[in-house]
Amino acid sequence: KDKKTNTHTTTSTSRAQGFNGNVSGTQSENKGEATSSKEETEEEYRLRVYGTSNVTALGPAPRRRHSSRDRDSTRGVRLSTEASAATNVTTASMRNLSRRLSRNLSRRRSSIVESLPDSPQGWVTLVTTAASAVLAYELRLQKSLTSPPNVFCQDTPYNTRLRRMLSTPADRGILSRKIQPSLLVGTRGRLASIAAYAVPHWNEDGLNMDDCSSHHLPTSDDGADSTPTSSSTKLLFREVMHMGSDGAEIAIDWEVPPEPITSSHDPYRSPNQRRNDVLYGPISRPVVIILHGINNDASFGYIRSLMKACTDRGWIAAGFNFRGCGGVPLKTPRGYTGSFTGDLRTVVNNVVGRMVNEHVPLFVVGNSLGANLITKYLGEEGRCGTLPPNVAGGISLGNPLQIHSGN
Repeated sequence: KDKKTNTHTTTSTSRAQGFNGNVSGTQSENKGEATSSKEETEEEYRLRVYGTSNVTALGPAPRRRHSSRDRDSTRGVRLSTEASAATNVTTASMRNLSRRLSRNLSRRRSSIVESLPDSPQGWVTLVTTAASAVLAYELRLQKSLTSPPNVFCQDTPYNTRLRRMLSTPADRGILSRKIQPSLLVGTRGRLASIAAYAVPHWNEDGLNMDDCSSHHLPTSDDGADSTPTSSSTKLLFREVMHMGSDGAEIAIDWEVPPEPITSSHDPYRSPNQRRNDVLYGPISRPVVIILHGINNDASFGYIRSLMKACTDRGWIAAGFNFRGCGGVPLKTPRGYTGSFTGDLRTVVNNVVGRMVNEHVPLFVVGNSLGANLITKYLGEEGRCGTLPPNVAGGISLGNPLQIHSGN
């Protein structure tokens, strides 16, 4: 009896300790008895080892510990699932929105088509009504923008006399007459600027002004035009002046008014003759040199509008391009600044040297940075007493009077 009890205890202990395949030596000694007995079921094993065959009485099964990799993979699967669901919802909502928009557009299109006239008379009435509405709106806009210029000046006796002189008569004075913009284009500043750019900068002879520099132009009259009407057209060409101080190149865009023809006995002058008069002299008409602003050149709309306004009155206009502007590459270390007046001084002296006498006037007009340059130039020359006698005056437009390097 003791032997059987010891054997049973040893076998139970061996199964409890070596359940994964490690069997103790006592079980090996009783091999014959274990093999001869009948194989235990799972319930019998629980009853023999744990004292009960009820699974719930044993308590909950041990919880498996998940590694960080398993948790990351589970979280990634959950996020991808949520993202996929959100994408599907967004796609469905976009699809529904596009369908609604398509239905609304189709309804409106059909309603517009149904409202259109179906006869020529109806179309004429519709177009006339729309044009009349647009014209009425433009006329009201033009009337609201038509006004005399605002003039600001210091209250001095000289300015008072000058303002009175420029405001007489009241309907035609420069400072008193009303300025009326043109319809459609003049009433809109951006459209007016775009229209000025759209006009090709070609002269009436079919020559591009950018292709005509002073050292490429003919000096003889062999290339004269055979049509006398060419003297009655404006002449556009470009001159490249070389600055003697450092060899810089400055482009001057000339616009010459047509030659006045009063009778059939007036001599005909070819375009080359008119061009050579400007390039080499003698110049017998007033000249207006116009300077542009920063980051611009003489091809900008406001410069070309000023040049046209000058030539319409019979004056010669010259668009001044700063160093490195107007398509002429910068070949010197010095660029244009708001304080260097050497290039303007050289150009003015060259043009004055071509004039027939000192009574032919020359004016300088500056815009923005160019306005500061001509103001500084006139002050320097006037203070030193070296202003050429032909320089009759200057106009400063939009002058940044106080320029600081810090801002």
